[in-house]
Amino acid sequence: MAIDPNWVRENPEEAARQLDMLKNMSSNIRLMTSFVSDGRWPELAMLSSNPELAKLGEELNKLQVKHLSQIVDLVEQREQCRIAEEAQIALRQKSEEKRRELAAHVEEARRIATDWIEHEQTPKATWQLARKIGKWSLSAPGVSLDCVKVKARAEALEEAANETVPAMHKMANWLRARAAEERRKAEEVVK
Repeated sequence: MAIDPNWVRENPEEAARQLDMLKNMSSNIRLMTSFVSDGRWPELAMLSSNPELAKLGEELNKLQVKHLSQIVDLVEQREQCRIAEEAQIALRQKSEEKRRELAAHVEEARRIATDWIEHEQTPKATWQLARKIGKWSLSAPGVSLDCVKVKARAEALEEAANETVPAMHKMANWLRARAAEERRKAEEVVK
């Protein structure tokens, strides 16, 4: 009797149930054989000498061993799949972080270009643009993302300051001071 590994993978509960049934049958055959050999069940003495019954018991034992080995293989394969899935999730998260870094880096380049277009193009402004482009090109994409994160924190602090009740003016001032500090950090990241 051949066992289909795909069926076992798709139906692990049924495979386990059938394996338990085979174990029970095997133990029943062993018990019956021991009863016959001890003389406790004389009616079965005739069956124990039956070569077909002995062959059936051997086949049952072989099937049991084969089922157990397939179940162990399936458990190992499931564990390998779980490990591979976790590695793939970590890789996706890392690539998503890189994508965000690159997007922020490109956004910083757009901001520099927009500043240049919107302002008067004097020689001084040209030198400032050249300096900004030079710093931008030497900075890693992660630096641009850090700048975006710092600016987002500053905006959140300013929003919180604007939403405080008038009686908490000291808290609002403190939040605004923290927002200004965050904006200075963002400028330092860009410089």
